[in-house]
Amino acid sequence: MKRKSAVFFVAGLLLACSLTAHAAPPQTLTRTTLEDTEKKCAGADDFRVTYVFGTSEVVIDSESARNWFVTRASLERMQAETEEDPKPGSGRFLIGGEECAFPEEVLTENGFVTDAEGNLIVSESAMYDSLRQIFDQYNMRVEEDTTVFYATSGRAVFFGAEPEPIAEVDLDKEFDILLKAFCEGSKEVRREIHSERTRTGIDAVRGDYIEVDVAEQMMYLYLDDELRLSTPVVTGNLAAGDGTPAGIYPAINRARNVALINNHFANYWIGFTTRGHGIHDALWRNTFGGKIYQTAGSAGCVNTPLDMVEQFYDLAYPGMPVVVFY
Repeated sequence: MKRKSAVFFVAGLLLACSLTAHAAPPQTLTRTTLEDTEKKCAGADDFRVTYVFGTSEVVIDSESARNWFVTRASLERMQAETEEDPKPGSGRFLIGGEECAFPEEVLTENGFVTDAEGNLIVSESAMYDSLRQIFDQYNMRVEEDTTVFYATSGRAVFFGAEPEPIAEVDLDKEFDILLKAFCEGSKEVRREIHSERTRTGIDAVRGDYIEVDVAEQMMYLYLDDELRLSTPVVTGNLAAGDGTPAGIYPAINRARNVALINNHFANYWIGFTTRGHGIHDALWRNTFGGKIYQTAGSAGCVNTPLDMVEQFYDLAYPGMPVVVFY
């Protein structure tokens, strides 16, 4: 897959949204109602691009485009996370269907960031990232004995044989087509990527499950495919060779007031391997998430804040899948 400018675009809102840290602080725009904002969001109702991957069809339309608008929440989050110090005016955005730099003065309208005239701002990097995720997930051939799990982050995680790409794709060219269709409000653009059958693997994890994303140091709980809980965690110490084992496991048991190794104690325990790995609180920690697990992680368990593990404990049950991946 060709990605000559992927580094520029796929930086996502991390770089793009950080620009306003050096521009005028967002001010609240009060002259419009929520109904007015909804009309702006729905301004590309006729926009629709369909990608055909063998027997699978994936649609990007105005609902997808809502995820490309810069919001106050994403702006503040990315400003806090970025370590870059770009100058105002760099980056690529869409305002009123026209490509432009990020405005130096912005306002906030019902949670969305706008320019000084109240026009919503679209991040091209967010658009590119959503396109990349689609091709990463669907432009592949998966063996029958491979389980495909779609993570909260949008990643496709494979347990079993590695997938093979179906077709060589110029992602930058596909982005240009998507960008043109969006700006022109095209009613239907169909992209036949490949005629062979794709994604033959089994999406085995559905409904209720716990997801442990080791790379992101995040844990999630889903009921009926609906996200109910999320929390930062600390998994096994990589430097010590104690990394939490990747795989799909059934929750074995739940227990209260459990004695752990190294004279530690857990108020809540959800076991998921026969080797003694589990999800539990860790009162000796006051920080979770980040890169702690790389050099100061657990002995292999998933350390969780006390207030959050209590909620996971209440909703988990024996047999609930626990999906662990890197």
